[in-house]
Amino acid sequence: KDVEKSDIVKKAILYIHQNYNDPELTMNALSEYLQVSSVTLSIEFKSEMEVKPSEYLANLRMEKSKELLRSTDMLVKDISVAVGYEDVVSFVRRFKKYAGMTPGQYREGV
Repeated sequence: KDVEKSDIVKKAILYIHQNYNDPELTMNALSEYLQVSSVTLSIEFKSEMEVKPSEYLANLRMEKSKELLRSTDMLVKDISVAVGYEDVVSFVRRFKKYAGMTPGQYREGV
């Protein structure tokens, strides 16, 4: 059954997709934008999407970075910035945890 998403969740997803590349995008910033408490945001989002909003954002960033690794010759550090990471080391660590390999290995394997 397709359950209608709440306005909060719809707006949160839209906002995350529009701003995932902003390193300043935090769950506090998101809940402020939506004018709800971060607890409300987290509970509503998780109950509908089965992940926390912060995980949703992190996963989106990882998917966007995989896309860039496949389709561009951008340097890994530039990709990390393009998907909202200020620190390439934490980006690589996150990517490795997400994809089971480094961005470089991912690119070679594609």
